[in-house]
Amino acid sequence: MAQMNLVPNPGFEQFDTCPPGATTNTLHLATPWFNPHTFCGAGTPDYFNQCGVGSYGVPNNGWGTEPARTGVAYAGIYTMNLPYINVREYIEAPLTDTLKAGKKYVVEFYVSLAEVMGYAVNKVGAYFSDVPIVNSCDSLLPYVPQIVNQPGNSLTS
Repeated sequence: MAQMNLVPNPGFEQFDTCPPGATTNTLHLATPWFNPHTFCGAGTPDYFNQCGVGSYGVPNNGWGTEPARTGVAYAGIYTMNLPYINVREYIEAPLTDTLKAGKKYVVEFYVSLAEVMGYAVNKVGAYFSDVPIVNSCDSLLPYVPQIVNQPGNSLTS
């Protein structure tokens, strides 16, 4: 049976405009991805693309060198930004279909530590909701992810 990816634009390849060089919070350029903090300024996830200017290019950008896993683009988030330990960035997209109870799904995403970061993360996850999370001004979202990386498994590449 053929597998269907329910995540739209999973490689961030479809985009409206190339990321400009001096602007953060550009995730919305990769439709339909968005930042749940868009109207609160609590997080600024970024969009990186081969056509990006300066700090937002692929593979070279302001945070190091990272080729795209597939294609020419990816998203970037802070999972913690010292000294602000309670600041997080999130990315969100609506699924293309409703998840069905009793059906098994595979969740897969890739994480890479930027060269300029001093610490790796060991707690990245995915949260599924039947409604979008929007306009949350709490930089630490109160939701418990249904999928989470194993504790102690630091994600460095």
